[in-house]
Amino acid sequence: MTEPFSEKEMQAIYLRVIQEFKYKKLEIDKKLDEIVNKKIAKIEKDCKKFKDGILYFGNGYVGEKNKNGMPEGMGSLLFGSTEDVYVGQFDSGLKHGLGKYTYFSGGGSAHHPFSIPYYVGEWFADSYHGLGKHLITQFEDLMIYEGTHTHDKKTGFGTYKKFNSDNVDKFCNTEMIGYFFDGVGDKLMIEINRDDNGNLSQDTISGLFEYNQENGTKNPMYVFTKIDEWENLEPKKMDKSISDLIYKLYDSYFNLDPFTKKFSDLTIKVKKNVMKLMFDSNKYFEKNSEDENYFKFLQKVNSLNKVVTQIGENEKLIELNEMVEKEKKEFVSIEKKLKS
Repeated sequence: MTEPFSEKEMQAIYLRVIQEFKYKKLEIDKKLDEIVNKKIAKIEKDCKKFKDGILYFGNGYVGEKNKNGMPEGMGSLLFGSTEDVYVGQFDSGLKHGLGKYTYFSGGGSAHHPFSIPYYVGEWFADSYHGLGKHLITQFEDLMIYEGTHTHDKKTGFGTYKKFNSDNVDKFCNTEMIGYFFDGVGDKLMIEINRDDNGNLSQDTISGLFEYNQENGTKNPMYVFTKIDEWENLEPKKMDKSISDLIYKLYDSYFNLDPFTKKFSDLTIKVKKNVMKLMFDSNKYFEKNSEDENYFKFLQKVNSLNKVVTQIGENEKLIELNEMVEKEKKEFVSIEKKLKS
C-alpha cells in the first residue's frame, strides 16, 4: 500500500502544479498574441480590399465565396438586425478558422457604457473553438477570458481576469488560472487577487485552491503571502510521474465527447448540411413566403440549426444528422412546387 504524502511533500507537489499552470498560461498568451495581433490583424487588413457585397440570410456580406455563392475564404459579415460584425475566415457559409466578432448590440451596457464586447480567436463551424479572447461587459466588473474554448463554451485551460475599472490595459485585480468547464473553474485553480496598487490583496487569499463544484466550495492548498511569490515564480512543466497523478483528477473531464475528434467531425458535417439546406431553401423566400408548407419547412430547418450547438454527445449528433438528411429529401419534393 502506498504511503500517504506528508504535508511538506504535498506543498512541493502543489508548487509544481502552480509552475505547470503558469507555464501553460504563458504558452497560451504567446499563441494568442500571434493569433490576435498578427494573423487576425492581417485578415482584417486584407478584408478591406473587398468592395462588392451580397445579402446572406438578410445580412450584408463582402468577401470571397464558393461556387454556390456562400461565404468561403476571407470576408466581413454585417448582421442587419444587431449591427454586430464578424471579420475573418469562412467555410461553406460558416465562421470557421480565425476571426473577430464584435457585439455592437451588446455595447453601452449599464455597467460599462464605453466598452464594446468582442470575441477574437479561433472558430469552428460557427462556434468559438480553440484559443480565443473575450471581452465581457454584462457584469458589474469588466472581465476578460483568454484561453481554450470547446464548441462554443469556455471549456479548457484558460485565464479569467476581473478589473475594478474599465482600464483593461492596467493590471487586473483578480486572475483565475486553470481548467474551466463552461466558464466555471474546475478542480485545481490559481487565484491571484490584487489591490489597486498591484500588491496582493490583504482581504482575499491568493494561491492554489481546490474547487468543489458540487458543494460550491473552494479550499486553499498553497497560499502566497506577497505578489513576488507569483510574479517571480519560474514556469515549469511537471515531471510525468507528478502530472499523471494530478491529471487523474480530470479523467472524467477530458473523456467528454466534445473533446474528441469524432465530435468535431460530426459537428462540422451536420452544420455544413444544415447551412447548405438553409441557403438553398431560402433562395425561394421572396416569391413563396405565403406558401404554408414551404414556411413550415423553413421553420423546421432553422430549428435544427439552433439545436446543433446545444448537443454535447456523439450519438445525438448522429441522430440529428439523420434528421437533416431526411429534410434534404423532403426539400427535393417541395422545391419542385416552388415559384422561382
